Amino acid sequence: MDKDSTLLQHVAPNLSAALEGPFSEVAERSLYDSLDVDYRQDGAEEALHHKITDPNSLPKIRELEHNFKQEMKNLGIDTRRLSSFQAQRTERQFQRPQFILSAVFLIAYFILLAAILAIEVSDSLNMIVSENSLMGQIQVLFGVLTAGVGQILSYWFGGIMKKSES
Repeated sequence: MDKDSTLLQHVAPNLSAALEGPFSEVAERSLYDSLDVDYRQDGAEEALHHKITDPNSLPKIRELEHNFKQEMKNLGIDTRRLSSFQAQRTERQFQRPQFILSAVFLIAYFILLAAILAIEVSDSLNMIVSENSLMGQIQVLFGVLTAGVGQILSYWFGGIMKKSES
């Protein structure tokens, strides 16, 4: 069904959204029934794919879209929410790399903070300020990283605040 989703999004957007959401079984069974494909036979998915991509089947798919939308309306199900379910699912998939990068950044930040504190507190490791000391550059780097922590928190918690306001 994944390879047909782009075509179905254009021809039958409500049906396509239902295929990705909690009504996927209902929508899939409707497709099989309306395109005269027996879902129990071997190769049923391939046969359905051929029927969906067949230009002669497009009027049937459009009719199915109309009937499906009407049936959902009769059941009191908002088809626009089905589309938002699909959008939320896609959004969550795209947020995974941002979460991983944010976690790596924050872990590295706190390791650096712990290292600086350990060096400053320790008498044996304490850097003596002299001509070849790097403590000034490390403090500048730490300031820049602290600004990055603020941006990460703003990204994650600012987005939540915007969603809760709407």
